[in-house]
Amino acid sequence: MSQIKAIPILTPLSCNYIQDGKALGDKLQTIPVLDMGGATLIQLLSRVLVLLLTFFGASAHAGEYENAVAAYKRGDVASALSQFAKLSERGDPRAQLHLGIAYLTGKHFKQDCAKAIDLLNKSAKQGNAMAQHNIGVAYDSGTCLRVDDKKAANWYRLAAKQGHASSQNNLAIAYEKGRGVKKSKVLAYAWWTLAIKNGHKNATLYQFKLSSKMTSAELKEASRLAENCFRSNYRNCD
Repeated sequence: MSQIKAIPILTPLSCNYIQDGKALGDKLQTIPVLDMGGATLIQLLSRVLVLLLTFFGASAHAGEYENAVAAYKRGDVASALSQFAKLSERGDPRAQLHLGIAYLTGKHFKQDCAKAIDLLNKSAKQGNAMAQHNIGVAYDSGTCLRVDDKKAANWYRLAAKQGHASSQNNLAIAYEKGRGVKKSKVLAYAWWTLAIKNGHKNATLYQFKLSSKMTSAELKEASRLAENCFRSNYRNCD
């Protein structure tokens, strides 16, 4: 049965669970520890769609996007999705993210993996860290995409270098396990240091467990790398 260490997805939430014997990292962002039993990624995505809208709506500028968020909150889903679709066609990365998740979960549309990934890609290519993280999760978990550890790590890295705590955590896991990247305790520790700086709840425990397997020289180097990365605004991280 899947064990969720904390919820995932687009709000400040995080998730850790086992799928087919493979430990996956955060599914999107961070909140307290929960036991979700056998909940699937799609179920979790569906549950968090409303939270996603609330999260973005709090910081949205006045205008069509805010109107779409307001419509969704008052239960006028059809109007909200119609407005998101129009904004998405005009290249709004936030709207593309919302629609991508909707198609991925099948909550308000029939699930359509092709449309979901296309929209998430469009949002991600405009620098949306949450979209980048979600594509990493899709490659990591095999949701709508074939499992590809290297591609997952690459997408996590893009979001991690924008300060996305859950992607930093997932990239640390990749380095610890050697999944899609060359195994490195030093880089795993460094990325967990950064995830902790950005408020990731579980990273402290993961880092502590790893530290017991590291030499004092490795710990010193990892701390140096993390500090350089942070001070350079994530330009010098490897």
